[in-house]
Amino acid sequence: MSLDELITRFSRNNGIDKPENQNGRYLIAMEGVDISCFEDGRRYYLLANLGPLSENTGQRQSDTRLLLDKSLGLIRDQRSSLTLDEAAGVYQLYQRLPTDVQIEDFQEAIESFGGCCLYYQGLLGQSSGSPGEAPPFGGMMMP
Repeated sequence: MSLDELITRFSRNNGIDKPENQNGRYLIAMEGVDISCFEDGRRYYLLANLGPLSENTGQRQSDTRLLLDKSLGLIRDQRSSLTLDEAAGVYQLYQRLPTDVQIEDFQEAIESFGGCCLYYQGLLGQSSGSPGEAPPFGGMMMP
């Protein structure tokens, strides 16, 4: 199934307007997180900004250690990876999906990925959720 078809079905299933294709990227706006979906090579990707890198070197090191500490389990369980974009000055989370992913698995991946994003944002103090809570599974709220 093409990414455009997945996005179309995802939008229909969730009662939202289909995001515009912006140079091969679709932005799914969820409550508390915007998820960019795109294709590169033979995989689909989910990508979201988690929060800004601190300008204070000590705080940045502390934030990075905390996120990396918490990420080991999520990398294994959710297949999401933490990264940072130095040029943009933000922490990011991404996840790869195979291009043969079915709509049910795509829906579940978006929900789990969104939950992981909210968890990391909470750790960074970027959301109203309580830091340190486990990421929610399923049931992500659409705006």
